Amino acid sequence: MTENEKNAEEYEKKPIVKVILLGNTDTGKTSLINAYEGKQFTDTLSTFGSQFIKKELKIEEKAYIVQIWDTAGQEQFRSVNKIYIKGSHVVLFVYDVTNRKSFDDIGGFWVDYVEKILGQDITKGLIGNKIDLMDSKTDKEEAEEFAEKIGAIFSETSAKEHPQGIIELIDNCIEDYVSKHAEELEETLHGSFSLRHQKKKKKKKGKKDGDEDGCCL
Repeated sequence: MTENEKNAEEYEKKPIVKVILLGNTDTGKTSLINAYEGKQFTDTLSTFGSQFIKKELKIEEKAYIVQIWDTAGQEQFRSVNKIYIKGSHVVLFVYDVTNRKSFDDIGGFWVDYVEKILGQDITKGLIGNKIDLMDSKTDKEEAEEFAEKIGAIFSETSAKEHPQGIIELIDNCIEDYVSKHAEELEETLHGSFSLRHQKKKKKKKGKKDGDEDGCCL
């Protein structure tokens, strides 16, 4: 067995928590993910389509694989986002404190859009980004009230100046979801792990019987 195969097998044995960042374009979603990874801040980022990072996170001595998805916020990509939203456990809504519309669109579009796809049994986070710019067009108290209304964990932050706060917020959201759904994550893991091994066994059996194509589901 190669090292990659060993890593893949270890990956399969750990529950996966899927996190997705959503919001209008230029709110700093990619910078937030980079801050979470410990990467240096850059203000020249723009995301098209989607991309994700993964890391291992221990919660109460149990290892979880965290996938954090970054998606384009432009209007023309919202239909694409639907594909990547499916299966998410934690949704982080991101707005730019210097852009009032980016905040209004969280309540005017993004929350409803997500709940139609995922329902309400998810953990939500609300992030007001770019507080380092000192030109806020949004009110923190209003944002706190809105976060309480939608049941979200709230924070105002800066990907540029407060990366530690971003790490704490995202980890808190993940831990909140795991605390409520640990058993479900385990059940999903064992079901999918078992299915993958059934496929491998059938494929090997097909080759042993002289079937060059084997068997796949």
